[in-house]
Amino acid sequence: MTLEEALNFAASLPGGERSKHYGQPAAKVHGHAEVSTGHEPDSSFVLLIDRGDVEMLMATEPDTYWQTPHYAGYSAVLVRYEAADDDRVRTMIGRAADQARAKKPPRRR
Repeated sequence: MTLEEALNFAASLPGGERSKHYGQPAAKVHGHAEVSTGHEPDSSFVLLIDRGDVEMLMATEPDTYWQTPHYAGYSAVLVRYEAADDDRVRTMIGRAADQARAKKPPRRR
């Protein structure tokens, strides 16, 4: 799955929209980023999902879901473009969207 495909899928979910996150292309749900470009744009995109899910994804599919030290300890996991199972990636994007919808709207500055 390419970044563009991930962004389009995420933006198509209820409450989703194309936006920016730290100045980079992203998809947000109710103002919360769920998919973004990240720091490894040549190989992966970032999925912002609960830390428990991050740990589970890296343990079960380390060839697809991974982190650099930059993301360690945060609710973010890198997703390789050549993921073996695009359906699971879409499921995880959907889960991230569900988690974003459950959060309070971000404060506007």
